[in-house]
Amino acid sequence: MEIANNMKNSHLPKLYNKSTVLKSEPATNNGIITENPQIVGTIHRADVAQLVCRCLNSDHTNNKIFSAIDRNMIYPGLPEFVEFNLD
Repeated sequence: MEIANNMKNSHLPKLYNKSTVLKSEPATNNGIITENPQIVGTIHRADVAQLVCRCLNSDHTNNKIFSAIDRNMIYPGLPEFVEFNLD
């Protein structure tokens, strides 16, 4: 998280942070992001790419740090979290 905080302090216009296990399989279109850094899970690389593109096209993601996960591959026992709305 130290790297993500350093990036945030750099005043870059967009930020994206993945804290998940990446799979090399086709996109599932179930990728979501959250601002809660405690959320971890699994996500396909293709879904991460889609989320990054959506983040870059949204003014709502400026100067934010996100965790990316597949909504169907969330690890059990995690705290509740809010999905960040990219629409």
